[in-house]
Amino acid sequence: MAELPIVDHGMEWAPGRSPGVDGYRWRVEVDGWGILLVDVSSSEAIRTGMATHELDRELPTALQRYAAARLDKHVAVLDQLGRWDSPVVLFAEHFRR
Repeated sequence: MAELPIVDHGMEWAPGRSPGVDGYRWRVEVDGWGILLVDVSSSEAIRTGMATHELDRELPTALQRYAAARLDKHVAVLDQLGRWDSPVVLFAEHFRR
């Protein structure tokens, strides 16, 4: 299975931390590509049953699950990222334990 070469990630905003925000956003650094923006709505976050710090900890794995469903193993990963929506929107099922 092809994987995203994730270098680092950081939460950009979250409910309660950023005024007027409904949801979560991360900036995910992908080696050789740059920054991917990743969003999770508040309703999807609630469906996970996870606290904010757990969502943050599990984000790389959830993004790999998202990628596994979309990446063609016969094409270089970085060549495929330009066709993804921005921001990438994750759902509760991507965070399954």
